[in-house]
Amino acid sequence: MIKLVVIGAGDHSRLNHLSALQRYVRERPGEVVLSALCDLRRDHVESVSRQYGFERSYTDIDEMLAHESPDGCIAITPVSVTKEVTVRLLAEGIPLLIEKPPGANLKEAEAINEQAKRSGIPVMVSMNRRFAPVIAHARTAVAGRRIEQIRATMLRTGRVEPEFFYGTGMHALDAMRHLAGDIGDYTARSREVEGVRWYSVEMEFIGGARGQLDVMPTCGCVSEQYELLGPDYRVQAQFMGDGSGTVNTWADGKAETKVLRTDETREFEENGAYDEAVEFIASIREKRQPYPSPEMVLQSVEICEQILIDATGAPPCYP
Repeated sequence: MIKLVVIGAGDHSRLNHLSALQRYVRERPGEVVLSALCDLRRDHVESVSRQYGFERSYTDIDEMLAHESPDGCIAITPVSVTKEVTVRLLAEGIPLLIEKPPGANLKEAEAINEQAKRSGIPVMVSMNRRFAPVIAHARTAVAGRRIEQIRATMLRTGRVEPEFFYGTGMHALDAMRHLAGDIGDYTARSREVEGVRWYSVEMEFIGGARGQLDVMPTCGCVSEQYELLGPDYRVQAQFMGDGSGTVNTWADGKAETKVLRTDETREFEENGAYDEAVEFIASIREKRQPYPSPEMVLQSVEICEQILIDATGAPPCYP
């Protein structure tokens, strides 16, 4: 069986990565063993490890590595220590799934990429929108068709942190790259809305498509929408952060609505975290590089960092 360890037992890890692993183990018995969970808070990590089915818990990475021999590690760490933890684990030769953004800035992301390439150890970046069912369905719907226009909107409530566009808005921009390819040029504008920056980015993709991204961190709801348009078709994919996901397709004069949810659908399934875990585990089993690699997401990091610098006069800051 594949032995996995996880670093980080905070809310994001529990709601997404640990929930995804718990479902995987339940539905595919005998494939994966959750060997150990590591978090700085002893009482917390002991409780969470029991809740999600881990065999052991630790509060120190070095202690965990001294006692465990994992086949892979999922590292859900604060952005400020992502590079440090990644380099430490690569030195142990452990395949990794690391949280996005892959570093506190472009320099750190480039360093992680170079270290991964030098070591030859597989590293995957958690850009889970690439695995979101609504986006996967939209991508399939336009297969073989030319994308002329792509639009994305990310809406949130109460996200006032200055780094939001870099740390979370990156998801939407990266999903657009997943759908339409690399970006050739872009123009970004921002404005303050009651002290919080809202962003609008116009893009030209190398493949010929044009794009528009709007990121509004404090508009009072949680939603993401992606729209693809081309000759004789329109595809609109949306999910709301509550398990609901819908894809509307208009093609060749016909309309279709696909509702990608059930009463049991949860956020970690809707946003792609589950299928992301499936890909990471498959890459370990098949001894290959998982998708996406640090190199694949570097352009997303570079553009989001520069947009933030241009808007605020300062790079991302993660204490």
